[in-house]
Formats: sequence, structure tokens, C-alpha cells
Amino acid sequence: MSTRPDSLDQPTDPDRVFYEQGVMLDKEDFRAEQDYHRGRLARALAFLDGSGTVAGLEVTVVPPPEEGIDPGAEEVHVAPGLALDRIGRLVEVPSMPNALPGRCIRLAKWLEFQEAGRDRDQAGFERSERLRKAFHPEGDPGTAPGHLIVDVFLRFAACGRGKTPAFAAGPFDALDAVQPSRVRDGFELTLVPREEAEPPLPQSYWAEVASLPQPERAARLRQLIFGAWDRFRPRKRSDPFANDPVAPDWLDPQNDKHWLFLARLRIPCTDGGIDRPAVRDATRPVEVRNEDRAFVYTAAALAQLLL
Repeated sequence: MSTRPDSLDQPTDPDRVFYEQGVMLDKEDFRAEQDYHRGRLARALAFLDGSGTVAGLEVTVVPPPEEGIDPGAEEVHVAPGLALDRIGRLVEVPSMPNALPGRCIRLAKWLEFQEAGRDRDQAGFERSERLRKAFHPEGDPGTAPGHLIVDVFLRFAACGRGKTPAFAAGPFDALDAVQPSRVRDGFELTLVPREEAEPPLPQSYWAEVASLPQPERAARLRQLIFGAWDRFRPRKRSDPFANDPVAPDWLDPQNDKHWLFLARLRIPCTDGGIDRPAVRDATRPVEVRNEDRAFVYTAAALAQLLL
């Protein structure tokens, strides 16, 4: 399946298609119909529920199944689950019919890939540099033991499926042109090296209310609600506040991918030496912090807190 641009990545006016007898319709009318209903649902979910994990999506690091097996078999697993992104789209990682459902990334192969293109092109060099800067020594700089800080991110991805004959689009002349017959609401997972010693974490807009004395909470909550429109409204790419501060600029330079933070990994490593990448220390387990992410709490879950 190929990834396609999604019309909801950028804010649009909520115009509904108006139908009348004899009016000619084309593809833009049908797309506008879908965009209106998808956009209204996403706006409602974003403002009423916020963004974050709704169910599942726990991140774990699975060691090799038996001792003596190559430590390169170590895998980062993301369990099946559901999340809401920053503009209210549902992002679902479906179950898989195998012993370890969800999705996984081979940690050793991912580390090799970050370094592999260093001498090939500019993109490979930048990828390698990001990983090297993500190594943080434990103690004085230059000491051997340390760790890599790597974040797990998830985002919505529209994936074209199937092919059907269609007229060629653009300045082309072809009799065998095709287009996807369906678009699936998919997802993309990625690991992100962090240069900062203490990278930013998702912050709740409402967190300060809990720290106030009970008599002051209602008044402060109303003030936050008055400011929530500017805080959560869809933003254009040119808006400096459009991007999520948790996602590094190089990951989302156009402010339109709306990545969701899932977990932070601290990967034990040893210093590789001058002009060399850090080396995974397989004698120490990877630390996984799932609790730092944003959560979306259902009404049933909140009701249990009040009982």
C-alpha cells in the first residue's frame, strides 16, 4: 500500500455539497462530501476528547527468546490499539494473527540503517549524525557506558489500496492509467533519536487545575475553556504554533503530519570512540517509559474515578 496526502492534514472550511436536480457532479464534489463528514467528526473528537492513546499501543522491548541467540533479534513492539491525533483523526494499529500481535522494529537493524548511509548522501549523513548526538554518557563525557534516547512516534497515514482503470491525470497521454480503488485509514510508526538530554514530553492543557485548591478550580477551568479555541483550533503550516513541540522539526518540517508520542526508550550503549557510533550494550535491558504519553480517558474510565 502506498501513502497518499490526506485532505485533513490542513484546515479547510466546513462547506457541505449542495445537491439540486440537473447539477453536474465530478470527483471534487464527492471528495468534498467525504471531507465535510470526516472533518466534522475529527473536529468534535479533537475538542471534546483531545489527543493521545485511547486503548492499547503499549510499547515493549522483546529480548531474544533464548539465551545464546544473536542479540540482534531484540525487537521494539507496539501493541494493537487506538489513538486520536492532534486534529482528531482515529489512528488504529490493528491486531495481527501471530504470537506477538501488533508491529515491531528490529532494534539492531534499525541502528545499522541509521549509520549505513553516512557516506552515501546528505540525508544519510544527517540520519547518522542524529543518532550519534542521541548518545548520552553516564557520568563524565568520554566515559564508555551511556545510553541512547530514542522516542517512539505514531501518525495517521492514508494508504491507497487496489488499482482500477482511470483517466490519466496531468500532462500525460496513457491508455493504461490506474488509480487506487480504496483508501485505507492506516498508520506509520517511527523511532526518533533525541539529541536533548531531557527531551520535551506531552503536556496537558488542563494539568494546572489539579494543583489548585478545590474552591478555585471551577473558575480557572472556565478561563482555560475560554482559551481552548486558540489552543486547539486547526492551524496553517505558516503558523509558528502549528507544530507539536514534542516532535523535532526535522521529523515534521511542514507541520502537517501530526505525530503522536508513544514512549521513550533509553537504550544502554557503550561509546564507539572517535567518529564512531555508539554500540548497543546487550548486557543491560532497554528502559521503556510508556507513562509519559498523553492519554484519552473514556467516560466509563472517568466515572470509576468519581465512584
